[in-house]
Amino acid sequence: MAPSVRTNEPFGPAVLTVMQARQIGVRFLARAAGVSAGHMSRVLREVDGKRPSRDLIDRVTEVLELPEGYFVEQRRSRIVRLLEADSGLIDQLEAAVTRAGAGSNWPYETTSSPMPPWDWPNPHGP
Repeated sequence: MAPSVRTNEPFGPAVLTVMQARQIGVRFLARAAGVSAGHMSRVLREVDGKRPSRDLIDRVTEVLELPEGYFVEQRRSRIVRLLEADSGLIDQLEAAVTRAGAGSNWPYETTSSPMPPWDWPNPHGP
């Protein structure tokens, strides 16, 4: 079974789905990716909040012969790198999200001030 071009599932469940379809075990994947089976298992199950590094995601992508950007974490990481490299993209993205209606709950106004307005809601409560 060939995987779709990309997945929106988190890394662990997405990898487990591909592994099951290809009848690949955790030990094989771990060895091929250069990590211990225990580490791979904890990452795939997110035990104790264990998350995959970008490097591990890239190695697993290569081992499983998946296309670049198959995992949502790869695409998210790429977007963050692009935003960090060009702050003008942040305004463009916000405008596009707002036009699409997804940003209708965005409570903040864009400001050129280095300090946020004091009337912004406190995310930690009153």
